[in-house]
Parts: sequence; structure tokens; C-alpha cells
Amino acid sequence: MTPTTSSPRASLLGLPVELRHLIYQQVFLLPIDHQVSSSWKLTFDLEKRRSQLLPDLNPTRLSIPWLNLLLTSRTLASDLRSLMSSPSYAADEELHTYTLDLEGEGEGLMLGCRLGPTTWVSLPCPPQDVRILDVRYDTNTGLQTHGDGGPSRLTTALFQTLNLLVHCGPRLDFGRVLPEPMRIHELRIEMARKGGVRPARGEGGEVDPWEKRATDPEMMLYAFGSLVGMYVRTGVWKGVVDKVRMRGGGKTLSWDPEDVEGEGIPPEWKGYGFEWGLEAYQR
Repeated sequence: MTPTTSSPRASLLGLPVELRHLIYQQVFLLPIDHQVSSSWKLTFDLEKRRSQLLPDLNPTRLSIPWLNLLLTSRTLASDLRSLMSSPSYAADEELHTYTLDLEGEGEGLMLGCRLGPTTWVSLPCPPQDVRILDVRYDTNTGLQTHGDGGPSRLTTALFQTLNLLVHCGPRLDFGRVLPEPMRIHELRIEMARKGGVRPARGEGGEVDPWEKRATDPEMMLYAFGSLVGMYVRTGVWKGVVDKVRMRGGGKTLSWDPEDVEGEGIPPEWKGYGFEWGLEAYQR
């Protein structure tokens, strides 16, 4: 009888350290593609006699590849943490950048007044290690910052999306508060179309000229930029976001919240859900 020989089992931990670290880096950068919220809903508390805009959170568990690997075994966790404390990890900007896709609700200027799908594209590090937040807004969905009598729901939802992220992390769940709020070194906002122009058609099937303007990245840049400027001037981003850079249609706008003393929430925004922090969610 011929004796059988068994070859050693391949193991990730059996690979050279440099090769393991290269593999880990690719795991960090794997896409997430997780819609954390489908929309924001206006609720009314009869007992407290007040309305509040809340995200319609996805009940599906947020699966993060590198975190799943970290939880596989103690040995792998130790190896992965070793990389995360290394100079090469600290120097890699991409490993400290969160990427988020935003869409308005509906198409065109008039229908783009509510924040629709909010989707994480990449989450390569824990919240305390984030330096850059990349936000991509689909200009095909339009942008309307004011409605009848006050700011639109989109204006409130964008403000509260950053508020919840900073205080609660990527799940945007105010029931799970981070030990320490996030500090974002740079907020990058890009205005770009996803696919071709998708505005409503006028009579005869032609695209209305105002609809083209409503979804034009450069036009949207200045409309969104006006809104971001108002956020910055409130002063609530001081100590939270160091720099803001916005791009669209080949143009760039920038702000430095750290240099702004702050004017507070505008009077016309009072009562529309622009409280910063979690007190409004927890009371």
C-alpha cells in the first residue's frame, strides 16, 4: 500500500509580512455599496407636540470587509492591528477616506427637495481614524434648498447627515453614540451627473432649458455652495470639519470652518431641525 503524504495547508498567516500587509490594504479598500438610508421622513410626536425629520435607516447589517476579517480570529486581529499602527498605514490617505453617495428625491429642480438614497461606497478605517470625507452628489436629481416658507427638507437632511455621522458613525443611528465625535480634516463635495441627463420632458418630448440648468454641475455647484456657506457661517462645524472643498463643472469652491467664529443658526431656520448634537434625538 502506497503511503499518502499531506501537503501543508495554505494559510494567510503563513505568508511573508509584506505580502500579508498588501492583502490587508486591498481588503481595507474593498467597496461597501451599502445604502444606509433610503430617505428622510417627517415625523410628529403628539405627546411632545413637535415634528422631527428622521432618516429611514436600512435594517440590513452594515458589512465591512476589514472589520469582518478583524473578527475572524485573535491572531488575525493582532496582525491587522499591527498594520493599522504602522507608519505606512498612517501615511496612506486613501485608507483614511470615507466615500458617500447622495441623491435628491425625484428628478429636476422642483422634485429634488428631499434627500433620497444615502449610500456608503467605502469605509476603509474606524471612525476615529477618518481624515477625509468624500461626498458625491448626483446633480441629475436636482437641488432645491428652500420651500414654501422656509428651508426644504433636503437642507435639513444634509445638515443632520453630517451631524449623525460625526456623533454616531457610519450607521447614522442615534441610538449608538461614538465614544468621541469624529474630526474630519477635509470635507470634499463633488457635484457630478450619474449617467446621462434625466430631466423631465416638455411638450413635444424636448428637454426644457430650465431643466438642463437645474441639473448642470456648475449651476448646482453654486446653489449647493451657497447652502454649504450658510452651514459654515453657523459656526457649528468649527472643531468638527477643518476644510471644505467643493467641485463641479470644472470649478472649485472652498471654506475654512476653523477660521469662522460663527453667527449661530439663522432665525429663518429655527424650528426646522437644525440642532447640532444629539439632544434633539434623545429627548
